[in-house]
Amino acid sequence: MIRWNLAVGAVLLAAATSYGAEPRLPHQPPPRMAVATIDAQGSLEIAHVVFKPVWETKTKQAVYTVVRVIDGREVPEQRVHTFTYQESHDVPETRVTKIPPGAFWVHRDGELLDAAAAAEALSHSIPIVLNRGNPREQLEPFYLQFFKPGTVIVGIKPEPPTMVPPAAAPAPPAVPPAASPPGAPNAPAPPAPRAPAAPPPAAPAPPAPPASEAPPRPAPPVPAPAPPRAASDPFATYGSAPLSMASEPSP
Repeated sequence: MIRWNLAVGAVLLAAATSYGAEPRLPHQPPPRMAVATIDAQGSLEIAHVVFKPVWETKTKQAVYTVVRVIDGREVPEQRVHTFTYQESHDVPETRVTKIPPGAFWVHRDGELLDAAAAAEALSHSIPIVLNRGNPREQLEPFYLQFFKPGTVIVGIKPEPPTMVPPAAAPAPPAVPPAASPPGAPNAPAPPAPRAPAAPPPAAPAPPAPPASEAPPRPAPPVPAPAPPRAASDPFATYGSAPLSMASEPSP
């Protein structure tokens, strides 16, 4: 009896601990739902719905009252204001995607199915779950808790990016030489370009006077040290300081 009570207490304690534990959030995007089947060639056909926004222009009228003063009397007057606005709504559109064999993986109850088992599970159109995270691995536990056991989970192999080489710059067109008319002498060849003329030599700099002839320069005056400012001085930002109260006469 004591062992039975201890076993029941341990089970209740484990259940309470798991119930009060903080759930672990996923690290991958949420899955999508679709309908899929595998044809005789082993290709996967997925039918999914895409919602496209459609904008529509609508017109609406608003009635309001304006009070006007006529001959000293207030006269209410109703007016109508018409304005237009745009409103959007989603329109469902069904699309069918065909995935070749070997480019998808099928999971069920945590097990990766081979080609024969996947073809048997998807021999007819059934609802599936599309794994948008790591397609070869199982769906994260956070998402699995929302689906019943036996749900088929399909992961699609991502296509490698296509690298397009940059286009080479076209070569400039060749300009043919101008042909001379018949009977005319051949045109003289254009003169060769002349080399740029060398600049004239610069005049030598005059010699510096001896050190004895240069008059000594007076030393610059030493500025008086500025009074230190406090670190919390709000006026220091604007380059000024608060007025000193020491020069005011005492009362």
